Amino acid sequence: MVRRRQQPSASYVHQLLAHLAANDWSGAPRFLGIDDEGRAVLTYLDGHVPWSHDLEPGVRSDVSLARVAGLLREFHDLTAGAGLAGAGALVCHNDLSPKNTVYRSDGEGLLPIAFIDWDLAGPGERIHDIGHVCWQFVRLGPGADPVDAGRGARLVCGRYGLADRSRVVETILWNMFLVGRHTRADEESGRAELVRSARVGRGATLAAALGLALLANLAVALLLIAVTAGTGLPAAGSILFGVSVDTVGLTFAALTAVAAQVFENVRAAYGAVGLTIGAAFVLRAAGDAACRPGS
Repeated sequence: MVRRRQQPSASYVHQLLAHLAANDWSGAPRFLGIDDEGRAVLTYLDGHVPWSHDLEPGVRSDVSLARVAGLLREFHDLTAGAGLAGAGALVCHNDLSPKNTVYRSDGEGLLPIAFIDWDLAGPGERIHDIGHVCWQFVRLGPGADPVDAGRGARLVCGRYGLADRSRVVETILWNMFLVGRHTRADEESGRAELVRSARVGRGATLAAALGLALLANLAVALLLIAVTAGTGLPAAGSILFGVSVDTVGLTFAALTAVAAQVFENVRAAYGAVGLTIGAAFVLRAAGDAACRPGS
């Protein structure tokens, strides 16, 4: 059995898992109840969950992608028109990825058998989950090969049976730029999952990173104020200098936090922020040149 701290969406998720179990669908864990510590008790699905960024070749094989699309279609069909769909057409998982999928070997390779981590499930449309699958399983993003990406997306849509594909690209982009729940660096290393297994919220990693940045910049600002004041600079000037440096630091810390949600890996996030810093210096230099006397 698996025991998990309950999230704010726990009641809805438990109803969803019960609905899937009532329809004898094996693509999700079964909800067994609440233990004495208030944790949700779920069945354990034996298999392999990929955590490494460099996934096993079988996870992204055509056969595996087709099976993921088939599982998704089964799930959507079971929830279409159900009360849990609310104003939506059906229920969406909203966080599908290889790391939230259980695989088993059929003797020739790994094949997906179930989806896990249903905390973000909610009413939606088919295209929402399909776009997320194309992004995460086909591995779209920086460095993706356009030919392979297009072929993989067509495979997913075809196996799912999606007739209208006019919104696939825009939905993929929407998913890619949606601010996530945690920084990519911690997710890739596995630290984020360790943190989320404790008594904290799913956004704890990002909140902790921003909190650390705030404290570090505050310490630097206080140090600069003390040093400049010690050199004889007026107190008002010292404070202004320290606050200005602190503001710049926090601004780029926030930009890095956003980039970490947007890009697939931490190197791409660092690259994007580095380009922003370079552009800021160019603009500053241009402004300084324009303000020179006689220019």
